[in-house]
Amino acid sequence: MNLVFKDQTFSFELLRTLSYAPYGGADIGECLSTAYRIEEGNFESWYTEWYKTAERIHALAIDSLERGNRISAREFYMRASNYYRTAEFFLHGNPTDPRILETWGNSRNTFRQAIRGRALFAGSHGGAAARIQLHYFRRPWTRRSYSGATTSVS
Repeated sequence: MNLVFKDQTFSFELLRTLSYAPYGGADIGECLSTAYRIEEGNFESWYTEWYKTAERIHALAIDSLERGNRISAREFYMRASNYYRTAEFFLHGNPTDPRILETWGNSRNTFRQAIRGRALFAGSHGGAAARIQLHYFRRPWTRRSYSGATTSVS
């Protein structure tokens, strides 16, 4: 199946990004408008357009938080996190590209902001987040654990 792109890899990555929509990690309109600005098969274009979208949504999150709209801020932070992650996907062809760590850091930070926003409502919506540390091949590996009244994701 090709979605927007003739290139199967681009199409698949767009579909993966869209798949987060039911969970608040993407907006279909934002994803499609971003995809239509991307030059077919061009990794730099992919990065640039997804990064622009992530930055725009991140700015909306900050603005919402400053205005006291915590639920909107949380939703914007969650989408920005996914869009940053999507932006850096094709950068890994050059593992020394400094944008990988910068963009990953933006994704992590906006995700953490979204989770902090969720924690504010944990009591009324049944769910909480906790930071945990695992040891993976003798290295500390920090992840977040989520639990709720009806779901549990680790």
